[in-house]
Amino acid sequence: MTDWSITMTNCYICGHALDQENQTKEHIFPNAIGGHLMSKELICQKCNSDFGDNIDTSLAEQFNIISSLLNIKRDRGTPQPFKAIDSQNDTGYIVKPGGEILLQKPDIKQDGNHYTIKVNDEKQAHQVLNGLKRKHPEIDVDAILQDCHLEKEYMDNPLTIHFTLGGEDTFRSLCKTAINFYLYKGGNRKNIIHLIPYIQGEKNVLDIISPFYLNSPPIPTKDEEILHSIIIRGDSVEKMLIAYIELFDFYKVIILLSDTYEDENIEYSYFYDVLSRKVVHREYELNILKDDVKYSLAHNTPYAEIYKRMQPYLNTVIKKSLNLQIKEHIGDLLDKAIENFRRKTEGTNLTESDKHKLLVDETMNQLTPWILHTFGEQNGNHFDH
Repeated sequence: MTDWSITMTNCYICGHALDQENQTKEHIFPNAIGGHLMSKELICQKCNSDFGDNIDTSLAEQFNIISSLLNIKRDRGTPQPFKAIDSQNDTGYIVKPGGEILLQKPDIKQDGNHYTIKVNDEKQAHQVLNGLKRKHPEIDVDAILQDCHLEKEYMDNPLTIHFTLGGEDTFRSLCKTAINFYLYKGGNRKNIIHLIPYIQGEKNVLDIISPFYLNSPPIPTKDEEILHSIIIRGDSVEKMLIAYIELFDFYKVIILLSDTYEDENIEYSYFYDVLSRKVVHREYELNILKDDVKYSLAHNTPYAEIYKRMQPYLNTVIKKSLNLQIKEHIGDLLDKAIENFRRKTEGTNLTESDKHKLLVDETMNQLTPWILHTFGEQNGNHFDH
């Protein structure tokens, strides 16, 4: 059995004793991106708060789009909605966690005194009509609202989404993740103490962390999973203590925690499926030498080349997120069909045959628009990073 706990009496950042007053839960991977593993024996409440307000927030914001597309579950709150643009007509949209799409602002088209208005809900319609009433006092807002009808439609045009990854704060947060896990597994603080000023933002340390994409992916993936992964390796012969981290299976970095490592050889790993929220087992092959790490850290690879290596993995994650949204959407449509069926049959004396026909009709009424759109148009979303 693996021992996942350690005893630690002091915050490894500031050195203050950890007690009931300043003890806090520190997530190994930030909870904002779905991390679950935590410890109360790493850092104090103040240090936790300081990191949460800067570097961890920066990392969470950069990965918010992925977290939102996957509708990542976390201890508190949900991922934030994000903005997207219709690539054909520049209409702005808000994409909510799980994929629901809303207009960023009301769509109002005017032809003389005739207005065509598209809004997200009745409340927004009321606000728009009250605004038009100031220009056209003759408008009867209540009468117009009574004649309005709710209509959902599928989008025909691709959406473009812009986001960037990387940067010093994100690297600092990932370095902290590596340190947290190393110490959580019983590592010696002396091997990482030189990195504390770096993750605190007090100094820049060169050649510590870099995007890292091997020709052969070290960690195998499964269709139904999306993982946060970390591997810690200590090699006393090469005097190397490294961390290899993958976020959402696509963002991959190497971190040189120490190049003077002399303790016993170690290898720790942790793989967490952010969809099922379960720890999973993986057989992996991380075959890298100290020279490989040093070379990667010393060469400032252009972002275009990093993105080229990252893109296949990112596309896979996006495809998985869209498949999840389709399954959830079909489930919602079927729930709506059943709800309508129950409402229409409640208190009636319909025969089993009539009930069967009504259920089929309600089901097809809900599913047909999606089927025609999906298999008739074969449109997909486009993501521009």
